[in-house]
Amino acid sequence: MSAWIRTITVTLLLLLVASASMADTMAPGENTRWRKRSGAPEPATKEEKLAVELIAKQEQLLQRGRYTVQYDGERGEYAQVSVRLTGGDGDVDTIRRFLVKDSRIVAYADPVYEQAPRKIDPRRRENALMIARQTRAGEAPNRPGIYNGFMYTAEIDGCKAIVTERNTEREVVETYEFELCQ
Repeated sequence: MSAWIRTITVTLLLLLVASASMADTMAPGENTRWRKRSGAPEPATKEEKLAVELIAKQEQLLQRGRYTVQYDGERGEYAQVSVRLTGGDGDVDTIRRFLVKDSRIVAYADPVYEQAPRKIDPRRRENALMIARQTRAGEAPNRPGIYNGFMYTAEIDGCKAIVTERNTEREVVETYEFELCQ
């Protein structure tokens, strides 16, 4: 039994030492997995070209249409660059990270996808606030209020109001929270 435990302990120690030595070779972020780039040394995609351009110009930030390129600092002997492709209102943004050295992409990370923030229409927010105030005052009709093609229902809990906005298919589009006692 003790030989078995000793074997497991030695194996775990070897794995720990091996992973620590691998982390020193290309140690960027805590959760970032880097892949060495193979193939032609020159940048191939638009994102790679923008990353190399940022380093060549020695800038911190670069804007090109829907692309935002940002210098993230040094990782050993490499410069880390993030390239964000903006998806638009409520769409998904794509973030790609690269390690650059001597105008070459040395490594890249798997893309990260982030939900872009939606822009809230101020008129629709005002409609929701009006419904919340009417409901708290006891003046709201028994049926949901319909304004500009959206249906609003409110729930009141003391000073807090939660208004749900639905489209014509009765799907929830947005939920608003208001503090009415201020």
